Amino acid sequence: RSVKSPAAYPIASADGTVNEVSARAFTTFAEKALPTHLVERIEITGDVVSEDLIMSKDASAKTPTAVLLTNKATTSSLLKAISHELEGRMRVIEVAYPSSA
Repeated sequence: RSVKSPAAYPIASADGTVNEVSARAFTTFAEKALPTHLVERIEITGDVVSEDLIMSKDASAKTPTAVLLTNKATTSSLLKAISHELEGRMRVIEVAYPSSA
C-alpha cells in the first residue's frame, strides 16, 4: 500500500505561538495528508466519454474500475480516502466535465 509520510498536527509553531486549533483547521490538515495519486482524474471538454479514454494500457483486466463523473474542480477527500482503502483492489477514475454556467 502507498503511504504518505506521517505528519504531526502543528499546534504550535517554532517560535512558540499557538496556531489555530479548530475543527476546520484540523480538517484542512487531514485533507492534505490524504494520498492524491490513487485517483486518476480525466478532464473532458466534449459531451462524450469513450471507453478508450477510461481504459488505460496499464490497467489490469482483472481489476474492477469505478468511474465517478463530476463537475467539481478538485477531487473530494472522501474519494481519496476510498481509493486509498481499495488500493490494489479497484481502480478509481474521476471524469471531470466543465460545469455549465
